[in-house]
Amino acid sequence: ARKYLERRLAIMMGGRAAELLIFEEETSGAGQDIKVATETARRMVAQWGMSKLGPIHMDQTQDMVFLGKEIATQREVSESTAQKVDAEIANLVLGASDQAFAILKAREQALHGLAVALLERETLDGNEIDEVLRSNGAVPEPEDAIRKVVGLERVRGQGQAQGQGQGQEQG
Repeated sequence: ARKYLERRLAIMMGGRAAELLIFEEETSGAGQDIKVATETARRMVAQWGMSKLGPIHMDQTQDMVFLGKEIATQREVSESTAQKVDAEIANLVLGASDQAFAILKAREQALHGLAVALLERETLDGNEIDEVLRSNGAVPEPEDAIRKVVGLERVRGQGQAQGQGQGQEQG
């Protein structure tokens, strides 16, 4: 679902947001996350119709292969449409980046708490992370926080009565 993917984009942009919040500069450390976020946003817009451009499949190029080598590409959309697709992709990724920054800014104390805990213990398991977050006021109730992040805001088991599995978003 779109909301789930938008949340995933924000998670992917969290590393870059943390760099900007803490170090006030960008590094290459978030490069792979940015690449995956951009690819996901491109699929949302051009393949899955999750944008204001509508439910249309608009892959921008089609590789033409001869003897295993790419020899040319053929554009399937106009230059104007390609620009609109690129703008939608940028809006999704930049919006996710802004959302990640806002989340981290609001929970900066917890971010610092995690850094201190990692410096002290080097590794943390899920329970230790939850404890650091709770002690810094970042997570009100563990299960509610997890459900909100993954987009499952309804009560567990409710969807099963309707024939849906636990791992699926309802709505």
